[in-house]
Amino acid sequence: MFKYFRLVNLFALLFVFLFLTPSFSFGAPAMRGVAVNETTRECGGYWQGDEYKQFSLPLGWVAYYPVEESGSYFITIGNRKIEDSWKDADICEKLGYKYVGENIGKPVQMAGWKDQVYYALAAIVVVLIGLIFFTLKVFKKRKI
Repeated sequence: MFKYFRLVNLFALLFVFLFLTPSFSFGAPAMRGVAVNETTRECGGYWQGDEYKQFSLPLGWVAYYPVEESGSYFITIGNRKIEDSWKDADICEKLGYKYVGENIGKPVQMAGWKDQVYYALAAIVVVLIGLIFFTLKVFKKRKI
């Protein structure tokens, strides 16, 4: 019986994992940064997103984020260290790159409510199957 008790625990753990695991998102807004394409010498703002919307970088672009040092924020791109003015166009100008926009990220399709309902139903089915196996095993051992 102990072996089947462990099986039920496994199903319960699987249920908790599937039901409580959120889709990939941030709990708070991600930090704004600057994206650079060294090949085309273009530069633009980049925001990775928040819990509602996410953006990915186009191919060939690399994001850089400000780091605090001695009370000021700096962005290090290659061997260049630029003080962050929080204006993407200024940073691009200091780099000598063409400014292409405030957020060059492309929207990422996130899991909608239908996907979350599907995962919840799948978890419930897994738990019910585990409980059915457990119940059958318990009643099979009983002598009626």
